Amino acid sequence: MAGQIAASITTRNRPHALDRCLASLRLASPHLGEVIVVDDASEPAVDEQTLARHGEALGVRVEQIRLDTHR
Repeated sequence: MAGQIAASITTRNRPHALDRCLASLRLASPHLGEVIVVDDASEPAVDEQTLARHGEALGVRVEQIRLDTHR
């Protein structure tokens, strides 16, 4: 991943804000290598299809880490 960066996004119960954030990454960095979404016990959980759709559009892996309880 030389010359590439990773983006880490935390979210809780804000699916529309997460969607906008992921969409904005396409404009923000041409050197994006991976995206990590930390879901802080959202109800309902972050939609896997949303993450996959943005991953395809960005051309990178979008990994989700889900916390079982809000911290």
